[in-house]
Amino acid sequence: MSGCAERVVPAACYDTRMPRAVQSVPTIDDRALLASAVEAARAGGAVLRRMFRTRPEARIKSSLRDVVTEADLAAERAVLGLLRARYPEHAWQSEEAGSSPHQSEFLWVVDPLDGTSNFAHGFPHFCVSVALLHHGRSRIGVIYDPMRGELFTAGAGRGAHQGGRRLRVSTIDALDRAMVTTGFPYEPPSHRAAVADLSARVIERVQMFRRSGSAALDLAYVAAGRLEAHWEFGLNLHDVAAGVLLVAEAGGRIDEMQLTGYRGGYLASNGTAVHDAVLDLHGRYLGPVQAVACPLITTGGPP
Repeated sequence: MSGCAERVVPAACYDTRMPRAVQSVPTIDDRALLASAVEAARAGGAVLRRMFRTRPEARIKSSLRDVVTEADLAAERAVLGLLRARYPEHAWQSEEAGSSPHQSEFLWVVDPLDGTSNFAHGFPHFCVSVALLHHGRSRIGVIYDPMRGELFTAGAGRGAHQGGRRLRVSTIDALDRAMVTTGFPYEPPSHRAAVADLSARVIERVQMFRRSGSAALDLAYVAAGRLEAHWEFGLNLHDVAAGVLLVAEAGGRIDEMQLTGYRGGYLASNGTAVHDAVLDLHGRYLGPVQAVACPLITTGGPP
């Protein structure tokens, strides 16, 4: 994926015999886009908070561990309803509804309920994730935790914020002083077992190890300096599109992890020696992982 490059038109292409009207390039109002993303995430979060009390029944999607509830669908309707009404020319992609029938340089990426299993079991740790991609790069990212009322926001080149505070990743640079999180792929069982074995090795080397059940919130917590790293395989675009921008804009580092047979691998960290230490453990106990800079991010974020 690449950013939008300006097309240079040779002077010879212009008709110099006639006066030429100045063609203005429409500006992109990032503040308005971010405000819309926040409004949509809050609307979805209000649905989740209300339905959490009723504990809607979970239905199986791809496997016993991959489930959906009526809350996912109701929150999705709230989020997409607002975004489609406000930006009918934009494309969208959402976990349950799929993709819009048309394409655009702007793509809204929505996870209406990240942490569905937590939600279904009454475990109050889940969120709404809304991102806007422009030419394939994350431009706006919002993650909203409706149970704690925490709102994490980021804009490309504009920093990451939470509760009016500028976010910065932590400065911890040793694995034995780090708190880290991970997740496990749904399938196949051999991959789950391999990642579990890697996790057992990691536990011996870090200060604290967690598995929260919401990759989007884990990424937001890396950006907020609450965690030093999060890694996971089996992730989709809707899981990470907002979170990776938060981490980058908070000064962190995000890599895609490529390993034969595995898909959707990401490592996000505070960018210290912790990052390479985690990669080294993957190489030793999981396989020859190749780390490449996350293509959703244009730059490493503000200094």
